Amino acid sequence: GEILTSIVLVAPPPRLKHVKSPVASALVKPDGADTCIKAMVVSKTGVFARGTRVRAKFMSKIRTIADFYFVTV
Repeated sequence: GEILTSIVLVAPPPRLKHVKSPVASALVKPDGADTCIKAMVVSKTGVFARGTRVRAKFMSKIRTIADFYFVTV
């Protein structure tokens, strides 16, 4: 998918404490979709610009449908 808009977070949410890269809350449009998902995005480079490509990554232990985030590619 791709980022439509984002805001960089000062600190990651508790479920992403293990991530040592910048985190943003973003609206992500999955490939082939007409709508978007509000989700966390992790970027090693700190770039969260509109149009940045992302892919889904699942938590190591899945408990709910929301146990995923996106990483920039």
